[in-house]
Amino acid sequence: MPRPTAQVATKIVMDEEAVARSRCPNLEYLDASGVQLSNASVLQLANRCPKLKTVLLKDCCDVREKSLRRLLRRCKCLEHVDLADMYQFTGECFNIDGLGLRRLVLRGCSGLTPRGISRIATKCSSLTELVLYDCYTIADHDLQSICQESLDLNSNGSVDDAALAPICTGCTKLRFLNLSNCDKGITDEAMRHVAKCRELRELKINYVVKITDAGMHNLACHGLLQSLEARGCTLLDNPGVLAMVELCRDLRLLDLSGCELVSTPAMESSAAIVAERPHVLTVIVGDLEDEDYWDRELDGAGDYDYDYWDPSDYEERVTAGVRFPL
Repeated sequence: MPRPTAQVATKIVMDEEAVARSRCPNLEYLDASGVQLSNASVLQLANRCPKLKTVLLKDCCDVREKSLRRLLRRCKCLEHVDLADMYQFTGECFNIDGLGLRRLVLRGCSGLTPRGISRIATKCSSLTELVLYDCYTIADHDLQSICQESLDLNSNGSVDDAALAPICTGCTKLRFLNLSNCDKGITDEAMRHVAKCRELRELKINYVVKITDAGMHNLACHGLLQSLEARGCTLLDNPGVLAMVELCRDLRLLDLSGCELVSTPAMESSAAIVAERPHVLTVIVGDLEDEDYWDRELDGAGDYDYDYWDPSDYEERVTAGVRFPL
C-alpha cells in the first residue's frame, strides 16, 4: 500500500503494516477495525499521528491499555473512539486529565470494570455519547456518576427498573436513551423513572415486551418526547398510544410496528388530536414481517388518503403525515 502524502492524509482505513509505517502527521480518521494490531503499532500511531480525531479499533483484542493510554495522551484532538468487542478492556486507560472525547463506543467490552466507568465519568467531561450495550459486568450503581446526553444500553441484560432510577436521576442532560431489547428487567415502573429526564427527546424501547399501557401513561407524563420507538411491544394497546399522542404535544415519530393490539380507531383518534398542531406526526404500525405496506396520510383537515408504497421510499416520504402500514 503506497504511503499517502501528509497533505491529503486525513482519512484512511489501514492494515497493521500500513499502521506501522504510517508517517501522516495530518491524519484525522483511522479505521483499523478487525486488524490484529500490535501494541508497538499503536505506540507508533500515537507518536506519528497527533492530529487524530477518530480512531476505530473494534475487535483489536491484542491492544493493551498501556498503548491506548499513550494514544489518548498524545492525540489531544481525539473526539470519537470505538473499542467495541475488546473483551479484556477495563477502562483504566482513561485515567488522563484533559480528554476531549465526545463519543465512546464500548459495545461488548465484557471486561469493563466499575473503576473504569468511574474513570470515564471523571476524566471524560466532554462526553456526549456513551455506548455500553453487551457490557454485562456493569451494574446500576456503577452508572450513577455518568451524566451524558446520549446513552445506548441496547441488549444490556443487567439493566432493570432499579438500574434506571439512578441513571435517570443523575443524567440530567440526557437527550437520547436506547433501552431496546432490555426485556429481562424493564417494566412499566422503569417508564416512571424515564419520565423524570426532562431533557430527554428520543427514546427507544423496542422489544421491551413487559411494557403495557400503564408504562405508556407513566411515560406520557414526560410531555416533551419528540421520538418514541416501541417496536414489538406486544402488550401496548390503544389507551396507552392515545395518552402519548395527547400529552406529548411535540411528538414527531411514534413507531409501533408489531404492536398488534393497536388498531385503526386509535389512529383516527390520534389524527383528530394532532389536527391543529403545526408539525407532522408520523405513526408506524403493522406486522414487523411485512415486506410491503400501506401508507395512510393525514392532511390538514384530519382526513385520510391511502397510497401503496415501497419501504425503500420511507426516507423521502416520512414527513408526509400520520401514517401506518396495515
